[in-house]
Amino acid sequence: MNKDKYFSQLESLLQRLSQEDRKELLYDLHEYFETGLEAGKTEEEIIEELGDPETIAKEMLADQHPLQHQKGPLPPVIITKKKKLPFYITLSAIVIFFLVITVSTLTGLLLVSAPEKSIQTLQSQQEPFISLDGIEEFINDSVDPYVNGFDYDKYSYYSSSEYMDSIEDMIDTSVNSVQQFTDQFKDFPIESYDEVDSATIDVFREETIQNKDIENIKISTVISNIDIVTSEKDEVNIVLNGKISENIEEYLLFDVQSQGDTITVKVSLNFQNIRNIIANLNLQVSIPKDYNYENIELSSISGETKIDGLLTNALSLQSTSGNIDLKNSTTEQIKINSTAGNINLDDSTTKQTGINVTSGNINMDNVTAENYIFSTISGSVQMIDDTLTGNVKATTTSGDVQLDIEKTIPSVNINFGSITGEAKLDIDELIYETKKEHKIIAKKEEGLYEIQVNTTTGDFTLFNTQASTAN
Repeated sequence: MNKDKYFSQLESLLQRLSQEDRKELLYDLHEYFETGLEAGKTEEEIIEELGDPETIAKEMLADQHPLQHQKGPLPPVIITKKKKLPFYITLSAIVIFFLVITVSTLTGLLLVSAPEKSIQTLQSQQEPFISLDGIEEFINDSVDPYVNGFDYDKYSYYSSSEYMDSIEDMIDTSVNSVQQFTDQFKDFPIESYDEVDSATIDVFREETIQNKDIENIKISTVISNIDIVTSEKDEVNIVLNGKISENIEEYLLFDVQSQGDTITVKVSLNFQNIRNIIANLNLQVSIPKDYNYENIELSSISGETKIDGLLTNALSLQSTSGNIDLKNSTTEQIKINSTAGNINLDDSTTKQTGINVTSGNINMDNVTAENYIFSTISGSVQMIDDTLTGNVKATTTSGDVQLDIEKTIPSVNINFGSITGEAKLDIDELIYETKKEHKIIAKKEEGLYEIQVNTTTGDFTLFNTQASTAN
């Protein structure tokens, strides 16, 4: 049994477990797998340590205590109902810790690679060496072709303002995402809590608004999934349904407002001193098919976001924890910011696509755009399409970038730079200006499209199917 089959079987067996506990358990087990793989273990060895999925599911469903296995230790899977920190506090701590580690790692790579002269310069500074400006100055001071053993070409690119700006922008955006997440809970009570009865009740709330003159839709939720679908009716139908802890049902806020050309939907909890929320809620918004909205904004704290068949000029998505899936949609502009979760876009058309993820993968399948801009700190970027239709700019820290284009790319400029990552370009008729282990500048024909990829440790792969078949 491999890793994918193991988790698929386990997730199927844990369906009776609450959504929050199931997500937390699977996350911890994924982390355990990654740690084991990094230590040189095989997937089979790790699975043997964890135990078979049936045993894990049986223990979790029986008493929901942390798992203990005879064959090996597990990471702490904390799902007890009395002492667990709220999910948003845990997530915020993890993200902030990861950002600190990322900046520290980047600084360490630069220090290890720099000549002794610059290390002495660093030691002589009185101010702590922690700012990005300091890193840039440090690298610039290090670019000395006369220092024995220093490869000027290899490091000159990383001393450029362009590269440092891209790293700085990526980290700033991620820090801002964490700050926005924290701000939303600044008045959230965490000092003391009352217990919540584990009994749940069904929730069903509904509002219907005639679609006439509606141009903008704004949705924000802290406790539910978001599902945008289309219908043949000329109205906007909003339904919140699912289950929630019985003792907090009265605190559930479902607010729908229609003012002028804008519909505003809010789902939240208006409560004090309550914890251990059991909630499995879905917010479905049904909109008229083929109606072109001016602007749609979606914001989610904890939950999945799914969109199918949307037509809008501008689409803005913000998520703290949860995957975002968009398909069969047409927009002029897509802007997505996510702290933790995968971004999946399929069979859609847009002009401008901007996606920023702190921890999660970006997957694009048959998405037509004039410009694609991707950035991740921990996560990969994968783009699959029949043809290359626009410019691509991807920046990652530890993730790989993979472009898989079916039809021959007729004309392109390629610029790749990394500290430790490598590039594999499976495309014919490229003329290389620079071809080194961690840096490539190449061109085909007049360079109609631009592909720019910058990574810290990730690799870059460009696979052109027809070109490869022809060769």
